[in-house]
Amino acid sequence: MQDIHSILILDDEQDFRQLTRKILKTKYPDQILHEYDPLESGAPAKDFDWSQYEVLLLDHHLNIENTTG
Repeated sequence: MQDIHSILILDDEQDFRQLTRKILKTKYPDQILHEYDPLESGAPAKDFDWSQYEVLLLDHHLNIENTTG
């Protein structure tokens, strides 16, 4: 994962995001990890800048009306 610098964890379950973050930080301490909570922030807008992340960990069932990963 030398070429990967930024990872986005997009999941509606806070515990899962935190656990995933903890595991990734242990294995890959140099990567920047971002969390996105769709229950708090809503679904990402159409103009959301996905290009700032090399990896996206995306939950399929986001618990937002009419929205899936």
